[in-house]
Amino acid sequence: KVHRPIQALTDGLDLLKGQDWNSSLNKIGQPEVDKIADTFNKMITLLKEQRLRFEEQSHFLNLLIARAPIGVIILDFDERVYITNDAAKRMLASSGDSMTGTPVSRLPGSLGQCLASLSNAESRILRTGGRSTFKCSCYNLVDKGIAHKFFLIEDVGDAMADAERVAYEKIIRIIA
Repeated sequence: KVHRPIQALTDGLDLLKGQDWNSSLNKIGQPEVDKIADTFNKMITLLKEQRLRFEEQSHFLNLLIARAPIGVIILDFDERVYITNDAAKRMLASSGDSMTGTPVSRLPGSLGQCLASLSNAESRILRTGGRSTFKCSCYNLVDKGIAHKFFLIEDVGDAMADAERVAYEKIIRIIA
């Protein structure tokens, strides 16, 4: 009788150490041991549901970042490039593998310099030449208790050109 509660706790700890989220403890007929088993089973069910929800959210976020039309660059805690999406690679005219582990200040072109100069919650418009105009923004996110800086890069060149064209048309109409 004395060893059964201890054995139930030991079995539960072994399941947790092995990260076996599908197992549960059986009731054996002793009220004290059955309370331990019920509590363990409820905890393991909650942990399993939370883990599944976080994995689904993580998968969704990764898909969203990969498919986003705006550039996304996420830094690690050393402020080196950790994740980039295809849009950011295209805007920086670089392959993503060469950017991973690179400090932001060493990213190619004036876009990299602009990103390096941004502070948290700051946005800046950068005209690079021709119709290339980018809106660069810097933000922080907390992942696993660690703050990570990330950048959003929007290509606003076409939108600005369209707005300028409309404004010039209005000016010409007014002058005419």
